Amino acid sequence: MRIRELISNVRRLETIQKEELELKTLNVYPLFASCAIDAVKTRYTEKEVEIRSESRDVIVRGNELLEQVFYNILDNAVKYNSL
Repeated sequence: MRIRELISNVRRLETIQKEELELKTLNVYPLFASCAIDAVKTRYTEKEVEIRSESRDVIVRGNELLEQVFYNILDNAVKYNSL
């Protein structure tokens, strides 16, 4: 599984270098909730994963790579949590 993620990340970086990704105004929460949280909970079915968010309206300028950023942060948090 780890090697697939590495290859996928390399491809994303190649895309970034080849083309300029357009920045858009995005509400971060739906991206965070629907993509990152669901993906992490699906991956770690053997763990009890509880993710809370205080805010539902955070507007930023970004692109679709934000999904991967959130996924990586949550994945590492769950993977390396010793509780």
